Amino acid sequence: MARGLPGQSAGYGHAAGDFAVAYVVAHEYAHNLQYELGIFDAGVTASAKPYELQADCFAGAWAHSVYEEGLLKPGDLEEAANAALAVGDFDIGSAKHHGTPRERRNAVLAGFDSGDPSVCSRYLPAT
Repeated sequence: MARGLPGQSAGYGHAAGDFAVAYVVAHEYAHNLQYELGIFDAGVTASAKPYELQADCFAGAWAHSVYEEGLLKPGDLEEAANAALAVGDFDIGSAKHHGTPRERRNAVLAGFDSGDPSVCSRYLPAT
């Protein structure tokens, strides 16, 4: 279990379990996809938050594909959602703000519920 995460320190979620790790890896891979697709170049924003929430949403859409393949085990989605809560932060005025715990969890669940990565564009500023 990871310790010292901002959301977790404030009583939101916990980062534990194999699917929590899978969510984090999928989130980081989503940043690579953002780069490859030119999303980082598409608009300038004063905050990392839109890109972080989009990456969470992409991770949720990936989790949906795991579900569709019949590979999601009971509790897996809860592990990912709890990890998203745990890594959320409250540094709202900072350019490095990644989203509150609830915003991060909601982004993961939005991707999972739709199963369609195109819905994740809602997190980016209009260009």
